[in-house]
Amino acid sequence: MIRIDSDNLAREMRARNITSHDLAFLLGRNDAAVMSRLIGATDWIYEEAVMIRDCLFPELKLEYLFRYVSREEERPSVQKGEQMTVS
Repeated sequence: MIRIDSDNLAREMRARNITSHDLAFLLGRNDAAVMSRLIGATDWIYEEAVMIRDCLFPELKLEYLFRYVSREEERPSVQKGEQMTVS
């Protein structure tokens, strides 16, 4: 199975002081929905990925921000009760 790794997106967001709330506003989603995508619990929608790239990171490749990862490469998932911060 393949999943999308958005670690590079999170790295670029931190470098530019873009918060998950900023992404939520751009996408017309709530903060929880965006955080769910950033931690890999929910899949990104292709149109969302393109909008993020086009509006916030036009000089970067979509494949860099949203990298395909096989299950063997997958990082450990966040367990219930743990928190992951991106902003």
